[in-house]
Amino acid sequence: MALDQQQWQQWLDTGLKEHRVPGAALTVLAGGETIEVASGVLSRATGVSATTDSLWQIGSITKVLTATQIMQLVDAGRIGLDTTVHEVLPEFRVADADVSRRVTVRHLLTHTSGMDGDVQVDAGRGDDAVARYVAGLTDVVQLHPLGALLSYCNSGWVVAGRLVEVLTGQPWDQALRRLLVEPLGLEHTVVLPEDALIHRTAVGHVTRPGADPEPVASWGFNRPWGPANQITASAADVLAFARMHLDGGRNAAGDQVLSPESVAEMRRPQADMPNPARRVDHLGLGWWLCDWDGRRIFGHDGNTQGQSSFLRVDPETGVAVVLLTNGRATGALVADLFRRVFGDLAGLTVPTFSPPATAPAVDPAGAVGVYERRALRITVTAAGGGLEAVVEPHGRSGTGAAEKYGLVAVSDEVWALQSQPGGPWGAWRFFALPDGTRCVHDGLQITPKVG
Repeated sequence: MALDQQQWQQWLDTGLKEHRVPGAALTVLAGGETIEVASGVLSRATGVSATTDSLWQIGSITKVLTATQIMQLVDAGRIGLDTTVHEVLPEFRVADADVSRRVTVRHLLTHTSGMDGDVQVDAGRGDDAVARYVAGLTDVVQLHPLGALLSYCNSGWVVAGRLVEVLTGQPWDQALRRLLVEPLGLEHTVVLPEDALIHRTAVGHVTRPGADPEPVASWGFNRPWGPANQITASAADVLAFARMHLDGGRNAAGDQVLSPESVAEMRRPQADMPNPARRVDHLGLGWWLCDWDGRRIFGHDGNTQGQSSFLRVDPETGVAVVLLTNGRATGALVADLFRRVFGDLAGLTVPTFSPPATAPAVDPAGAVGVYERRALRITVTAAGGGLEAVVEPHGRSGTGAAEKYGLVAVSDEVWALQSQPGGPWGAWRFFALPDGTRCVHDGLQITPKVG
């Protein structure tokens, strides 16, 4: 499929209507050429049209920019991947004193610290917000032993952002501007909501069963979470950042923003994904790494309050795609996009996951129980030969509404589910940690069994 702008515009227009997504911006790179299209509205409340220069919350794609900042400091000799956090932040403390001393930069950038990642700390909106957040982690417990496996940890990325602040002498978002935004010429990339206001900016939407998407009542997360998920940007700016990584760390002018060695290290497998349905096989330093037809694809997704973002790059063919949306029910839309982009333009078969046509005979008793982490409680019960799970907010960090899922057996450990009817299948893996603790891995995070 050639990069026919009209054809991609038609695909996006049709896809948004079919999947009830209010608006989106799409950028595709192939053969050194780029197309940009946008469709729908930025808010159903205002009816303002989405445009290619509109800004969207990119959520956790932010993490890769934070990892790139860290690697720029590695290039400058200011820090190493196996430097402990304690060496740079002697005051750093979590509940486990040994982890406080031994957790490293690499642990933070690979989600292998084991720290509970869903910590909300009231740290204000000042330039000291990240520092105050990190100072408030003293009671954060381990979900698994340090370095034992991969469990998504937003808190660890805020700690990484604090390292950037200490080593640059600037608040994280100001350091981001100096180290990446300005060198890459990203004119539509901001962090703070007051900066987003001067641009044409999307508002998130939520979809309730049987109803049209509605705008959310609040904007983004708190400033302390900046290094983990707070960037707002245009699709073209996200692609420009990815293209720097594709071009060996050089910007459009040919200047070296990141060393080729650091570019390669960020895409080297550092941790295995302990879940068969995530469609992510390994984690690099920030980057998600996917093995498609024996070819390594890199990228990341992002989710915020009513917005979803997606980035994938095939370094072998130079094909890349960015999709930014202001909806959350986007699984089927994105699956179709990846098939079209990487199937037609890169000759790849994008792997899919689904349960077997006939579920194996599995005793569900080993999975039944209550699982908890700081912000979430999962109650799993046996139901009709399968499992039913209720996921609900928990504790002072919990937000959102309770959700119920039916799970279908795939194996003794793995159970499949759909987060939305007709959407892609995901999986939960129920297993024991080395110390015997039972837990469930939901495709990103570990939640230990309690009681």
